[in-house]
Amino acid sequence: MAELASTAQHAYDYIKNNGQVPQSELWKALDVSSRSGSRIATTLAKQGLITREQTIYNNRPTYLLTPTTADHESDSGALPSTPDPDQEVDKSISSTPEVDRSARQDRALELITDQNGLYQSELWKALDVSSRTGTRIATALEEQGLIDREQTVYNGHTTYLLTPRRQTKDLDFSLLMAGDQFSPFVTTDQLDWQSDTFTQWLMALTRDMQAD
Repeated sequence: MAELASTAQHAYDYIKNNGQVPQSELWKALDVSSRSGSRIATTLAKQGLITREQTIYNNRPTYLLTPTTADHESDSGALPSTPDPDQEVDKSISSTPEVDRSARQDRALELITDQNGLYQSELWKALDVSSRTGTRIATALEEQGLIDREQTVYNGHTTYLLTPRRQTKDLDFSLLMAGDQFSPFVTTDQLDWQSDTFTQWLMALTRDMQAD
């Protein structure tokens, strides 16, 4: 029983440290059989420590194991009580002034924008925060409509690709203008090159170029 508890604790720590882990990778990391790995994952899920969501990994059905947002101790004592570094970070976050949280989100958005996309597993490393804190920052940016989060696989682990969401204010519509006319390409992807609309726009563009 003690051995099971130790293995379950190891599994939980592994999932927590990686943020998200396919179940098929968990039992390999623990060096146990797939049945044992499934049993351990099920136990952790029943204790409310992780969630199990069916997914496809390497073209095979498996479960995506994700640590829950709050830590719980097992009523049966199957998991020993151990310090949780993520929990300690979260406590500091809860007592941190709003301006600090905003600064951290601003820095995250800057990193994502500068690289035109960043994996979530790389973001929290770049920010030097826990994976859980990194997830919360990314989620906050997504809820504010500043980035998009798309689930993907990176270095053999399931994570999210974070990409900056273009804001209307950042777009230069003047590039689509010729005089006071919008490019006809804006409204269609099948343009008649001999149409009057395209001819008039092309002539207006020529006049603009000559004026410059």
